[in-house]
Amino acid sequence: MKKLAILLFVAVTSLFATGEDILEKPTSEAKKFSEILKLGEMKGQARVLYQTNSHNEAGNGTEDLLVGGKISFETTPLYAINLKTSFYMVYPILNRSSKDHDYYNPNGDGYSMLGEMFVKYASNDMEIKLGQMELDLPLINSDDIRMIPNLFTAALVNYLPSKELKLTTGIVSRMAGWENSSDHSKFVKLGEVINNTETFGNFFADNPSAINSRLFIIGAAYESENFTLDGWFYRQTKMLDTYYTKGSIKAYKSDAMSINLMAQYMSEKSIGKLDNYSKIDYAAKVDCDIYGAAIELESETIGLKWFLAYNKSGKNKESLNDGGTADFFGGAKDSLFTSMDVETANCAGDVSAYKIGVEFDLEKVGFKGTNIAIAHANFYRGVDDTTKKETDFRASYILNKQANIEMMLSKIEDEQSNTNNRARIFIKYNF
Repeated sequence: MKKLAILLFVAVTSLFATGEDILEKPTSEAKKFSEILKLGEMKGQARVLYQTNSHNEAGNGTEDLLVGGKISFETTPLYAINLKTSFYMVYPILNRSSKDHDYYNPNGDGYSMLGEMFVKYASNDMEIKLGQMELDLPLINSDDIRMIPNLFTAALVNYLPSKELKLTTGIVSRMAGWENSSDHSKFVKLGEVINNTETFGNFFADNPSAINSRLFIIGAAYESENFTLDGWFYRQTKMLDTYYTKGSIKAYKSDAMSINLMAQYMSEKSIGKLDNYSKIDYAAKVDCDIYGAAIELESETIGLKWFLAYNKSGKNKESLNDGGTADFFGGAKDSLFTSMDVETANCAGDVSAYKIGVEFDLEKVGFKGTNIAIAHANFYRGVDDTTKKETDFRASYILNKQANIEMMLSKIEDEQSNTNNRARIFIKYNF
């Protein structure tokens, strides 16, 4: 399978190498109502994906070839207000009995959906969005590494009091997409997403109103040339409070070598109805603390970047996942330094994770638009003395302003199951 993936990567790279650049049209400002559609802009992205697993969670090999993408239309702003809609689709080309269910609806078929439909107000220092949308926040994001991303029904406000500082607040009520734990094409309540993961036992049966739980967000992000600092608070009503902070300092900077030091911390605790329920079912009690540190060395001169990271989750055998975070939203809720394509230190207590990686921009040696990276991570879980390992190799090539191709080869080793070798080729074309 790996040989097939590599051959497909080379073939498609050659196929697209002669593509021409097409400049995007600038967005106009409507002066009257009749112009908001006339001057609106349609964009899209076509995707082709080929992926194999030697052993999935059920112990089977999988092979998937899919096509899809999205088409978006955004009206021209009138009085700083505009509307955007995006239609998403994914359809399988291969019809295998064993499939990677990240890409299909519950029946194992392709699907389509109206994924984005929101109204936006934007000024020089403020943006307000209301409706169905993609999100890119530390602990609730679209995690767009499959055919269709995670999508959310939300209200979001961003305010920039200065060019270095960004303030964010919002509320999220529903989720669709590949990590919503049910029919990916449907926007389901966040409480249903959590309930479908069976994370909290009989909690929802005993507390049915918790199915209407919503996520409230407040955060601040500061970024200057040599220093960044984020701070976030998330409340999953009736259930959880989550605190997250991350910071970085550029300790040294030159063209020959830059040194970036990073740290992160996340704390998650059960509250309200869930906290009361956990007094009779301690396995539903959330009491998690995760620390992280990383160092990044980069040479712009030779296009080389080296990365070393560490995460540690606390141990608490009288709580969920022995002191891990609540296991829902998947990668949409994972921002840890050591996270790989599949494995992560998230969702499990008493984990020590180490990650080392190297990235090389081959443009520096004459291969324009080409980037390769390799990373390896170990996840040791002290509570049961087990280790998981993952090695990822990624190669990407930007063909032109519209097209790019990425290949990912992964080896996931688990002492308690068979090794899984994964290969994925992703082709994207913007229009």
